[in-house]
Amino acid sequence: HGLLQLLISPDVMNMERMLMAEAREKQKLTKLFYEAGPKRVKALIADYLIRLDRDGALRVPDPVLATHVFTSLFKGSDICLRFSMNIPPKPRRDEIERYCGHAVATFLAAHHP
Repeated sequence: HGLLQLLISPDVMNMERMLMAEAREKQKLTKLFYEAGPKRVKALIADYLIRLDRDGALRVPDPVLATHVFTSLFKGSDICLRFSMNIPPKPRRDEIERYCGHAVATFLAAHHP
């Protein structure tokens, strides 16, 4: 839930909109944002998947690729897309919880040991 809530937070959405609008002129700023935000979060998730694989809880042969797939389940969601385009209605808490539960269950099924 936390990842999707972060992705649709007004601060992140406003920053992302601004960076996308000025990506060509502000490449240094977009790179700093990526490295401080998405890249850092993905590294933490990949590290966690490495530990889960090592402990036998999941089978994750390529943690970096699995991290990209996992985060895409959230960033690529209709909830995130609608929110980024200001298309009402705002996602309800139960919609977010239901979506996140399904996304995580799908990911876990793909990496079941």
